[in-house]
Amino acid sequence: MPTTPLAPSRPLSSLPRVLLLATLTVLTLEQVRASGPLLSRSFDAGTTNAALTAFVTYALPGLLATAFVLFGRRRPGGDAGAQTVRGTRPGREALGDRPAVTGFSVLYAVVDLAAARVAMQATDGDARFWIGLVAVGLAIAALTLGVALVAGQDQGPVETIVGLSLGTAVALVCQWVLSGWDALWRGGPLGWTHTLVLVVVALGLAWVTRRSRPQVQLRGLGWLGPWLALSAMILANAPFLASQASTTLAIAAGSLILAAGATAALLARGILARVPGPVLALALPVAVVGIFWLSGPAVLLAAVVAVPAAAVALVRALRPAVTGAPSVRRTAGVASIVGLGTIVPLLVYQLDYDVPLHVPNALVLVVLAALTAAAGWRRALPSAETRPELEQPQPAVANLRAHGDGVTRRLAEALALVGIAALGIGIALPASVPYPSAATLAPDQADRTTIRLVSWNLHYGVASGPGVDLDQVARTIEAEHPDLVTLQEVERGWILGGGADMATYLSNRLGMPFVYAPAADRQFGNVILSTRPLTEVAIHALPYGDGPQQRSAISATVDAGAVRLRITSVHLQHRADNTPTRQKQIAELVRAEPLSGSAVVAGDFNADPGWPEIGAMTAAGYQSAQDAVGDPTGLTSPAEAPVERIDWIFGAGVSWTDFKILGDAHSSDHRGLAVTVTASGVAPG
Repeated sequence: MPTTPLAPSRPLSSLPRVLLLATLTVLTLEQVRASGPLLSRSFDAGTTNAALTAFVTYALPGLLATAFVLFGRRRPGGDAGAQTVRGTRPGREALGDRPAVTGFSVLYAVVDLAAARVAMQATDGDARFWIGLVAVGLAIAALTLGVALVAGQDQGPVETIVGLSLGTAVALVCQWVLSGWDALWRGGPLGWTHTLVLVVVALGLAWVTRRSRPQVQLRGLGWLGPWLALSAMILANAPFLASQASTTLAIAAGSLILAAGATAALLARGILARVPGPVLALALPVAVVGIFWLSGPAVLLAAVVAVPAAAVALVRALRPAVTGAPSVRRTAGVASIVGLGTIVPLLVYQLDYDVPLHVPNALVLVVLAALTAAAGWRRALPSAETRPELEQPQPAVANLRAHGDGVTRRLAEALALVGIAALGIGIALPASVPYPSAATLAPDQADRTTIRLVSWNLHYGVASGPGVDLDQVARTIEAEHPDLVTLQEVERGWILGGGADMATYLSNRLGMPFVYAPAADRQFGNVILSTRPLTEVAIHALPYGDGPQQRSAISATVDAGAVRLRITSVHLQHRADNTPTRQKQIAELVRAEPLSGSAVVAGDFNADPGWPEIGAMTAAGYQSAQDAVGDPTGLTSPAEAPVERIDWIFGAGVSWTDFKILGDAHSSDHRGLAVTVTASGVAPG
């Protein structure tokens, strides 16, 4: 039956498509990070429940994407792309058999994502939990459809990488400016302005591009999932890189922004495509190995290599659908593959801290990087070909060797310049909050022999909301006017904790410099914050024993008037049957920090009164502050309805006053402790 050729779509500048993809990237990265605290809540019901919740949540994008594709076909012009896409089987109506992704599909996805994002930020409790999980599925579905739409253009691969790179750069700037705590968890003008700007921009760009349709349909979109996992965990995670490289959040963010900008600019100029595929394929897993096993500036260099390698690996994995445009079933499948490809490696990586893999869990990310690189390293770069069996001339296949158009190139080059500026600013900024000078202290403060101490296990920042409420943590600490704060379970880029940099944020918010000791990994550990200079800082690795997590302690010396006080923040193994391991850890700590004057050891001992662990501390010459001047029956865990007393402050060569258990039952699964310490400088005989 003869058919009437459809009118070609009106040409549209690449800029709206690139900006739409960038905005969706920011929203998706934030929602992936936000899913961590939501899934953490599921861990309360067990590891299996958490894994099942994660699986269902991240498989949901398939169902959602299918609905958006079907609704998109009902709009005027929404069918045109299905009938003109390259690869349609000759003699078969694509309209009824193989619907294409169109701008309308993306528009519907963005509308739903915007509504879910606003609703998540406006609610709390169970409503936030369920809306947040749906929002994750919506974000991944929208990003998958957006990539399918943009990458299928004539210069789609270039536009795709520029859009994704711009999105990661914006996400990194937000992490930097917000001191590592996502605005999604914040109320007030700052949090709502951030969210409303993102959703309004996304809606506006989706509306402008609603009549766009891909010139070719692509396969290999499932590799967007591994790219997203690597980005959420490493390549767009400034707190992770800052902790991994032992540098500041500003330098880490600046390095990643520079890498994203350079990637976009080199690809838009056609330079990056000249690098042999095997070189880039090997570069990605090798760079990820360097990120996890190197230290210092070498980690930053490895990250700068990994960013472009991951981008080109994704582009190489995309290829034209030579047997037809994606069907509804295939659309559902690829969106679910993207979702599961995102969460499975991240979940396995995190589960190792509760169910050990018996190999370094970083290997999960290395294997993921190797698979991502291998997906395209032997594949020829897409080229401008046509298939002779197609009845009508077809548009040129999107190809990687083509330069971006003028708008895309200028945008990519501007992003590269922003990256250079960002790294320069990051290097120029001070390394940390400075200690107060003598001139700013009250007349008697510098000579005070009393020190107000707060100790708190912060549950890697996850509050009972569920959410991450670092401002509430800061307010609770501020209310005690502390000189020293010892914290445990401080996360710096942990996905399960929302990817926050708790150490940097609390240091900036409280105006107290910090020292940090990795524990489970370099993103999870112990902190000491102080208004007075800390010297002789020492990190102590504690025996692993029966596991399942590596533990550590951090010690430092602070002046208490004319007396020097040794302060330690510690977190011991957590399982109830790990008493032998905890005893070994205490023995190692006592050996590493022998008593020679005034000392305080504070933290989560995971041991109740009367247990051998507490006896070991007493036998070493330490006294419990709570037993000396507090209520010995006071409990600290779980925070909302405590049944255990497992958080302790011990001291030697000190006296205590004003002990209290903090009343904040929202910010963590533990309640904090506070006490005033007076150091004598004399160790017990």
